[in-house]
Amino acid sequence: MENNISFKSKINFVSYNQFQKIIRQSNHYVPYGTEAPLYIKASNFYTESVRTCTAGGLTDTKNNALGFHILDTLKNFENIKNIGNTLSNIIHSEDIRGLLIGSKDTPMDKYSKDIFENLKDILMQKISKISFFQEHQMVQSESFVHYDIKTDCWNICTRYKTPRLNNCFDVLSYDELHKAFKSVHIADGDELYINNIKLI
Repeated sequence: MENNISFKSKINFVSYNQFQKIIRQSNHYVPYGTEAPLYIKASNFYTESVRTCTAGGLTDTKNNALGFHILDTLKNFENIKNIGNTLSNIIHSEDIRGLLIGSKDTPMDKYSKDIFENLKDILMQKISKISFFQEHQMVQSESFVHYDIKTDCWNICTRYKTPRLNNCFDVLSYDELHKAFKSVHIADGDELYINNIKLI
């Protein structure tokens, strides 16, 4: 199989409608739930409704890709070190990149921030090149994530509702992206796009 991963992943923010079109050609859905599998290894995958959860994936230069979606439960908080070690050990390569997205800071979701931060710390001990979009800033916000090994591209939709309006708004500008997350980090070699227009 031809190696398609350039080790220069494209991270592309798209509208919700665009995201729905993209996942029509994806066969692998990353489920989430306290009893559901936390991850899937596949050539393409997607997951939805990342709110207080932590989601993302790992890739390498040998055409391996792993997607995950971790609920912010007490059980996952207590097991996050084992979860992180399991994820980082599934792909056996020295050349691994990663992407993390999710979490919120709300009184009702007391494990959300810590699960994201702890998983990020665990993974970055072994994987230096991780892009992340940490802590949704809008209470009514969520993200959707898709990865395709053929294009080495992460397609992400982040959307939110404002307190006064009930309409959903997609994050489709650089300024909106930095308002949508408390912390945005693009790893060396990764490239940030919005609607297929390169920003970084």
